[in-house]
Amino acid sequence: MTTSPRSRSISGFQPGQSLARRLVVTGIVVLVLLAIQPVLATSGGFAMKWLFVASGLFVLLGLCGRWNQPAFRIPFRVGLVACAAGDLLGPRNFQLGVGCFLAAHLAFAIGCLGHGVQVRRLLSWGPVVAATSFGLVGLWLWPHVPERDRPLIVVYTAVISAMLLLASGLRPSAVRPWLLVGAWIFYLSDIFVARWRFVDPSSTNGLVCYPLYYLACTLLASATGRDLSPPNAPTPEADPVTKSP
Repeated sequence: MTTSPRSRSISGFQPGQSLARRLVVTGIVVLVLLAIQPVLATSGGFAMKWLFVASGLFVLLGLCGRWNQPAFRIPFRVGLVACAAGDLLGPRNFQLGVGCFLAAHLAFAIGCLGHGVQVRRLLSWGPVVAATSFGLVGLWLWPHVPERDRPLIVVYTAVISAMLLLASGLRPSAVRPWLLVGAWIFYLSDIFVARWRFVDPSSTNGLVCYPLYYLACTLLASATGRDLSPPNAPTPEADPVTKSP
């Protein structure tokens, strides 16, 4: 007896896997809310221990699901681990944290290439990504960045912009919307991290960047284990329908 493709979850996972992933995503949301609650309630500091656990959960989420097409999946899983390392090391050493996230974006960019991109999409998105980086980093952020940090910011901006462009230029697939939206949200969260570091030290930036960041990582992790085929694509399990003469 074969399993009909209709019995699969619409999300691209078996029903049990889908339930487990929903529980993990719910856990990430709850932990981020717990982390920012002290700032909202008492103007205290962020409860970083909850954020560390949330980082571990998005790594776990990324490890679930499919393991075929390793050129796409393995770099994204490595990138998620690098993000979690940056979350752990960044509060103690800013440059070390930036290095971890730099490695993460490099891994994500490699994963996008493993997924497959379209030149037409790259050309159409190129001016948008370039204008965004030039406006937000080149014109707005740059005057606030100390001389010693400028080389690092240049390299980081180049790498995350390349990742953003490749994510925007992905070929059509079931996971392209997840990766595209996740990449842009990740970029936006990093803008608020930079604002927090170089422009305004108030915790308001954290109230924006942490939810955005964990949303982005959750989207990327969710996409990592999914089937790349479009939802209506035929599957190998489907038996051809034949008509009797």
